[in-house]
Amino acid sequence: MRKFLLITAITMIIVAVSAVVIGLFFLQDEPGEIEIVTENGLEQDEEEVEILAGETVLLATTLDIANSGIIEMLAEKFYEDTGISLEYVYVETGEALAVGRIGEVDMVLDNSPASEALFAEEGHGVERFPVMFNDFIVVGPGDMVEETEEVGLLFTLVEVLDFPFISRGDGSGTHQMEQSIWAGLQLDPTVNGGYITSGQGAEATLRMAANSNSFTLIDRSTWLRLSPTDNIGMELMIICEGDPLLFNQYGIIAVNPEKHPGVNIEGANTFIQWITSGRIQELIGEFGVAEFGEPLFIPNVGEID
Repeated sequence: MRKFLLITAITMIIVAVSAVVIGLFFLQDEPGEIEIVTENGLEQDEEEVEILAGETVLLATTLDIANSGIIEMLAEKFYEDTGISLEYVYVETGEALAVGRIGEVDMVLDNSPASEALFAEEGHGVERFPVMFNDFIVVGPGDMVEETEEVGLLFTLVEVLDFPFISRGDGSGTHQMEQSIWAGLQLDPTVNGGYITSGQGAEATLRMAANSNSFTLIDRSTWLRLSPTDNIGMELMIICEGDPLLFNQYGIIAVNPEKHPGVNIEGANTFIQWITSGRIQELIGEFGVAEFGEPLFIPNVGEID
C-alpha cells in the first residue's frame, strides 16, 4: 500500500512539472513576453510599451529644414521625451501644404506665412504657431557690386545692369520671397537677359550660381552648410544681408481633423506643445553653433503673431 501511494505521488509530481514546462513553452510565443527594444536600443516595461506602442505623428516640411539636420535631432528628442515616433516627408513649401491639403500628414512645418494663412482659411489647418526664424541673403560674385543691406537697391542694380541672377522658380518660400521683392520694386526680372530660372531646390540653385558667377537668393542655413563645400564660398560671397524684408519665419500648423478625420490631431498637438516649450526652443537655438559658429535657426515662440 505504501509503495502504491509513493508511486502515485511521484506520478503526480511528474505531471505537475510537465504542465509547468508546457505552460512556459507556450508563453514564449505570447507578445507580452517578447523583449521590446525602443528606437534608442533601450528596453521598456510592458505597461509603458502598451501605452506608447504604434504611436506615430506625421510631419510635412521643407527641404531646407530637412537638409539642415534639425528634424532628425528633434525626432530623436521627441521620441525620448514622449515615446511617439515623428515621421516626416520633405518637399518644397507649396508641396508641403499640398500634402496637408489632402490629409496625408498630421501637421506642416514651413516658411510661407501667407500660404499657411490661406491653408487655415480654407479649413485645412487649425492654428499656426511661430517656431523659429532665420533670414534670406543674396549671394553672388564679389567683383560686380559692393555689399549692401538694402535688398531693393541690389535687385534694382541686377535689373538695370543685367547682372546674372538665378531664381529657383519653384513656388518655394524662397521663390515667393524673391517674387515679392521684385513686385515691391515694380520690376519685371524676366526682361533681364541674365535672369534664369533653375526650377530646382536651394542646393542645386546655389551650385548653379557658383558655376556661373551669378546672384541668387538663399536662406542662411543652406548657405552656412554649403558655402564650405565645392569651392562655393570661393566663387560667391554674401552681397546683401540684414534687410528686414529678408526675414524668414518658420511656423507649424496642425491639419484640421474636421476636414481630414483620419489625421492624428492628438499627436500633432503633443508635438506642437513640445516644440514650442522653453527647453526645446533652447535646443533649436543651440543647433548648428558647434559646427558653424552660429545657430541655423533662431527660436522665437511668443515673439511674433
